[in-house]
Amino acid sequence: MAILMSAVFAIAMLCAATIAKVGAHLIDQQRAQHAANAVALGAIHDEDLVDILASRNGGEMVELDDHRAEDGTVNTLVRVGRVTQSAKAFDTWHDTTPTLEP
Repeated sequence: MAILMSAVFAIAMLCAATIAKVGAHLIDQQRAQHAANAVALGAIHDEDLVDILASRNGGEMVELDDHRAEDGTVNTLVRVGRVTQSAKAFDTWHDTTPTLEP
């Protein structure tokens, strides 16, 4: 009976450790997505803020692609822990900027 209880306890501990790892990964995934969203929106306003926004949200800036001149978008890639997430923001002023062309 003691061996059976030990086996059940070992399996329960293994399940608990696995759930903790999966939970930590999911939390990092959500934090990375929030940081990527913040960086993308912040980059529309001021590209100098992207590193600060990433670090304040617990992440690290990996990549920033500014396509505002072509299609009005900014794409970002941010890492939190072992998870990397991307986000895209659209500059609503892109199409309304006046030009000198007739």
